[in-house]
Amino acid sequence: MGRETEAPSHLSKLLGPGRHCYYVHADGADQFFGRLAYTLGQIPPPFMGDQVGFLEELLGQIAEFPLDVTEQKLDLMADARRRVDLMKRALDNDSPSKDQAVAQALAFVGPEAARVEEARGGAKRVSDAL
Repeated sequence: MGRETEAPSHLSKLLGPGRHCYYVHADGADQFFGRLAYTLGQIPPPFMGDQVGFLEELLGQIAEFPLDVTEQKLDLMADARRRVDLMKRALDNDSPSKDQAVAQALAFVGPEAARVEEARGGAKRVSDAL
């Protein structure tokens, strides 16, 4: 990629039929990636249209974590999935307290809340040590 209309001469050995290497004229990375996203149909980005659905799909791609290696034997991914589900249900509800319902889903005050927060604190201490 470059600002020149034609590829610079020092790249000629890399470009050509059968080489799978192409020169792209662009006025910088912002313009290039913006045009690429538009051409691929990714404008607006998928997460902008359905944030909760995007989170559900993203969490669905994460492998299950073996609970026996954690001190609390707590499934933090199940907690994250539960919070997203609570948010989704709160947003689907047409009640005037929708914002409050989403805030409660994010805060998660369920029966395992204390264990979840304890596990998160332990994970933070480990990441701080690294």
